[in-house]
Amino acid sequence: MPEIVWLASAEQDLLAVFAELEKRRDGLGAELVACVDAVLDHVRRHPELAPVYEPPIRRLVIATTGYGLFYSIQSRGIMVHAVAAALRQFAIGLGAYSGWSRTNN
Repeated sequence: MPEIVWLASAEQDLLAVFAELEKRRDGLGAELVACVDAVLDHVRRHPELAPVYEPPIRRLVIATTGYGLFYSIQSRGIMVHAVAAALRQFAIGLGAYSGWSRTNN
């Protein structure tokens, strides 16, 4: 199975979302992390599971959480680029992936 590689910005995203959810309700952030772990297990087994958001980035909505996992399939593994609200437009820094072209409106 391919390795899951979290970019530093994606780790920061998850920590920020975790903290925000924990402010709303104790344990809610932990529930999201459990969902992310389960989703990543599926992605590891079926990397092309999610539709392409903008090549080569794929977005997988995380169950009923309202968040999306943005990742790409690369030779060194599955690169996690971001965890963000699924309805919010998402853009990563140009340094994180040189082929990224979508911008916030």
